[in-house]
Parts: sequence; C-alpha cells; structure tokens
Amino acid sequence: MLTQLAAQTAYNDAKANYNRTNTLCQADAATKVTLDDAKSKLNTAAAALDIANSNAETRLKNAKVSFAAASENTSITNAIINPDNIASAKSQMDSAKAELDLAKHALDNATITAPIAGKISAKNISVGELSPTQTPSIVLENPNSINVLIKVTETNINDITVGMSATISVPSTGLSYDGTISTISPSADQKTGMFDVKVAVNASDDNLKLGVVTNVLLINPNENNTLLVPKESVFEEDGTSYVYVINGDVLAKHTVTVGTSKNQYVEIKDGLSEDEQVVAYGSSNMKYNVKFNIVKSN
Repeated sequence: MLTQLAAQTAYNDAKANYNRTNTLCQADAATKVTLDDAKSKLNTAAAALDIANSNAETRLKNAKVSFAAASENTSITNAIINPDNIASAKSQMDSAKAELDLAKHALDNATITAPIAGKISAKNISVGELSPTQTPSIVLENPNSINVLIKVTETNINDITVGMSATISVPSTGLSYDGTISTISPSADQKTGMFDVKVAVNASDDNLKLGVVTNVLLINPNENNTLLVPKESVFEEDGTSYVYVINGDVLAKHTVTVGTSKNQYVEIKDGLSEDEQVVAYGSSNMKYNVKFNIVKSN
C-alpha cells in the first residue's frame, strides 16, 4: 500500500510525463499510442493517490473515535468506586491516545518540509528507491549564501588572510560582485599541491547561478602602493639592478631597488615612478641614450 508521500510523488511524475508527451505529440514528435499510455499511467497514479489520501483520513478518523470512546468510558468508570476498573479504563484511554498521536504523526510526515529556504541543486533519489547512504537524497542551496571556491598556490597562500576583500566577476553575464575570504584550507591538496580558499559573495542576485565559472580578484590592502614590473624588464650588472625607460625618443637607464617577486612580476621599491614607461620585451640589444623603435608583434 502506497503512503501519501509516495502516491503524491508518483502522481506528480505521471502528470509531468503526460504533459511532456502531449507537447511532443502535438509537435508530431511522439505517437498517439505513447500519449495514451502516459494518460493511462496518469489515471492509475491519480486513483492510487485518492486511495492513499482516503486511507490516511480513515485511520485518523478511527483513531479519534477510539479516543473519544475511551475517554467516555473513563468518565463512566470514574463514577464507579472500583480502582481496578478505573486503572483499566485509564490504560485503554492512554493506548487510544498513543494511537491517535501515531496517526497524526504519520499524516504530518506525508509531506517532507525542508528546514531552510533555498533552491534544489541536486536530486539523487527517484520514486520507489531507498534513500542513499553515501550521498544526500536532496541538496538544497541557500541562494543568499553563495561561496566561490578557488585554488591558491603555495607561493601565494601566505599573502592572503580570512576577511580579505575580493571581486568576483562572471564572464557569462559580465556582472561583478563583492566578496570576502571566509575560509582557507590549512593543508594543500595532495594531487594538485594547491590550497582551497572559499570566498563568500557579500550580496548575490538571481543572475548569479550555482556552478557558473567566475574570475576572482583578491584585494590586498597592504599593497595598494606597490609598484610591479615584469621580471623580464629588470637587468643586473655588478650587483646593481636597472631597467630601461622611455625618455622622449631615446632610452634611459634607471638603477632600481627590487623587492619580492609576485608570480611573473617583481616589486620595485625605489628608482622608478608609476608614470614612467618601462621596456618589457625586446631589450636584449638595448643601450643607454639610443633611439628606439616600437614594433608590434603578432
């Protein structure tokens, strides 16, 4: 005998199948035989749902009648000064009350209610199947609490902290969102050697879908004034670092003080201002105070 929940689920699936088949049939993408079969299954599911609802209501009604009868019997017995009769009637009333509570509980459990509001992102169970033990039956995501997972190399993991600001951009929509680093994995992944970092989106909207590809820019407030240049543009001679900059129509050689490396860039602490143009490529034959020619590469 189907429970109310199973019967309701089967009816919903049969109705969805009939509607889909009817649409295909109208578009000559399905045969009338297929449509008739879907209609027959829908009728069968509807009948089963009616029976399940009727059985649940009948059980609840019978439990209420038994409880009322037991309560009345207790009242009558209380008028008779007989401890044994009173105890027996009390036991019958307690038993009927327990049956009534079970019937109410079964009826309440006919509908499963999620503990939180959200959207279903994964469904790993179908009608008639047992709930899986290794994976959740339903995955419910809170659209107001979206996180972005990024991978960070070991050379950069010490430069980021929980609470650091981030900008999350979505290439597919062109939209950007503010975010904050919420958690940093204490250990690297054994396969990739990278650290998992979770960035919480501060305020999302319906345009930000779960599972989309994003680009994340981390903002370090301690490096707002850091000047970086490509590593290829820095030369060293006799222990002194220098770069070539454009000075009118000739090249000028500037001695610089370098700091830490940031991926393919190096920090310039002194000897260069942010408005100067540094020659980054094609610098193997450059010389001080000679004219230059900029050539576009393919």
